[in-house]
Amino acid sequence: MKHKVIVVGAGLGGLSTAIRLQAQGWDVHIFEKNNCPGGRMNQIQEKGFKIDMGPTLVMMPEMLQEVFQVAGKRMEDYIQLKPLSPSYEVHLGDGTRFNMTSNLHELMDQFEQRSPKDAKRFFRYLEQAHQKYRLSRKHFIERSFNKITDLFNFSTLIGMLGIKPYGSVTSFTKKYIKDPFLRAAFTFQTLYLGVSPHKCPSIYSLLLYIELAEGVWFPKGGIFKIAEGLEKLFLDLGGKIHYNQPIDSFEYEGKKIKGVHSKGEYFDADVVVCNQDTGAALKKFLPENLRPSAPTKKIDKLDYGCSSFMVYLGVDKKYDHMYHHTVILPKHFDDVLDDLFKRGVPPQEPAYYLCRPTATDPSLAPEGHDAIYLLFPVPHLQQYDKWDEAAIEEYKNTLLKQVEETYLPDLRKHIVLEKIFTPKDFQSEYGVLHGSAFGLAPNFFQSAYFRPRNVSPDIENLFFVGSSSHPGGGIPVVMLGGRLTANEIALRYPKPKKRNVVLPSFSKEPEPTLVASE
Repeated sequence: MKHKVIVVGAGLGGLSTAIRLQAQGWDVHIFEKNNCPGGRMNQIQEKGFKIDMGPTLVMMPEMLQEVFQVAGKRMEDYIQLKPLSPSYEVHLGDGTRFNMTSNLHELMDQFEQRSPKDAKRFFRYLEQAHQKYRLSRKHFIERSFNKITDLFNFSTLIGMLGIKPYGSVTSFTKKYIKDPFLRAAFTFQTLYLGVSPHKCPSIYSLLLYIELAEGVWFPKGGIFKIAEGLEKLFLDLGGKIHYNQPIDSFEYEGKKIKGVHSKGEYFDADVVVCNQDTGAALKKFLPENLRPSAPTKKIDKLDYGCSSFMVYLGVDKKYDHMYHHTVILPKHFDDVLDDLFKRGVPPQEPAYYLCRPTATDPSLAPEGHDAIYLLFPVPHLQQYDKWDEAAIEEYKNTLLKQVEETYLPDLRKHIVLEKIFTPKDFQSEYGVLHGSAFGLAPNFFQSAYFRPRNVSPDIENLFFVGSSSHPGGGIPVVMLGGRLTANEIALRYPKPKKRNVVLPSFSKEPEPTLVASE
């Protein structure tokens, strides 16, 4: 008899878990409150524009490819990835520019021209970053942590000594890169996780290492094609997705979920996988008496990453001087970090990110037009919640004026499509606690064993996956979380009679497999 699994949410973690279980022969149903897959990986499709709303680049594409492999399919039949060169351009605070690239010759030429002394130390930086990457995957990222001995054992402690996670990304990078503006370019990546490089554990220097070692990729048709490709794969395997079907509550029998309620209907389940933000889901679905490991006071004290003020634009002009990805770092980058993480106010002269996907795929906009995505980090709602219509309009105009002055002249004159997304939208649309764009912050005491686990410690048939549970956020890591969650379920339940594939072991580090297609 097939076990019935209900997955709450069709984000990448939910899809990754659902595909693996469906491929093994489980009866898997995904319930999604919105009308499309992907969660925060969404897309605006209007007036001939296709503008991705969430993630905008792909790293570690082997994590995507693995999901198709365990299902017995070829990723190329669903998603076509193209490498970007350079990966992105960084505008440094002193007015100069630096191209991040996986081409080591080009990278070193830039180092030699700008800071010869830093160039000499850079190979040592890469060596140490590779060590952190290799050991963190083996001992932390690709392992489950369900009990204290999973953390405090000989193997993990040896790995921890090699990684040295107790320093920050800034302190680690400062040993090798002394140029302060260049150092900002080699540490800002922690904002991908919603945290300051001054506070983020040094293990996350692996973010930049992955960009430099493996490059950055983009799928034909936009990032949303990843969500659509995973959706199609799941449906091809016989899985079922129920859109516009929010889960209202769980039905319990003791400390076990019997089923779920949605829009007045009841659906039974042997296993429930929650792909919603973990803190928000615990508050919504588990009465406090059923979650002794996570009382409300503890949930409210969780540290969430910052949020984003998003501006999505369609323009009737081609900005051909603009790369696919561009990062603007102001002269006083530390002041921006203080605004975000200490003062809790939206920066008035922010660091920001621009994406012009039409530089790679012109089909994402009408001929002669560009699609432009702008991301401005802002505090989450627990720190700052003054996002009424007037405040949104005022802040938007302040930001676009700066963009015009620094990079895209006369931008506002050419806007033909405009959408704004604030922290309040992240909270209402995606159910993220405090409207954080990036979920639970990956500080030391919210990582590995200390992060919400894939296995509920309180409810025997409840599992979690997504950016606010182990191992964390970002496309490849969330996809990996699907593997860990599916493995934990397989360990606890008799295997279905039909078993098509064997899930890969996380004890061996997979070799990168890159797939490129025009």
